Amino acid sequence: IDRSLFVLREKADHLRIPQAELDKERGVVLSEQRLRDTADYRAFEASMRFMLPETPVADRVPIGVESVVANASRERLLEFYRTYYTPNRTTLVAVGAIDPTQFIELLKRNFASFHASGLDASNPDIGRVPARGLETKLHYDVEGHASVALQAVKPLPPEADTRERRQRELDLYVANSIISRRLATAALKP
Repeated sequence: IDRSLFVLREKADHLRIPQAELDKERGVVLSEQRLRDTADYRAFEASMRFMLPETPVADRVPIGVESVVANASRERLLEFYRTYYTPNRTTLVAVGAIDPTQFIELLKRNFASFHASGLDASNPDIGRVPARGLETKLHYDVEGHASVALQAVKPLPPEADTRERRQRELDLYVANSIISRRLATAALKP
């Protein structure tokens, strides 16, 4: 556990990002982007742009934008890292048979000196999810296959993470799963 916490702490605020390693990883990520360029992935991106048009979600997929991956400088990457990899944006989750008292001591030993290297930056604008009526979207890809989706998108008001909220969300998930299964079964019939 101590070694794991040490490694996590190194990632939290001690990364150096050597230029040679950055260039090597840049090639790996660009290769992964090419492999992901499939009809299904393009359909997923089109779906995100349609469902969340006022957010950067579809244009900011985790693998990154090709032009940024290909050209981002080490200095810019370090600036981003120092700005957003800060204690107030860090959550550490531990699961398992752990002695809480010992774990707290290990946390203190590894993270007590963890601090932000600059001023606290504001969070980026992630857009908004407006309420919408019924809308349709056709996405065509010559390599794709036909599929139909029925989806609902609505703004999620800020609410405390409570047992009651999780129960409501679980109930809604189960209900949606039942409906999805019935529609999938019906879709397979002639």
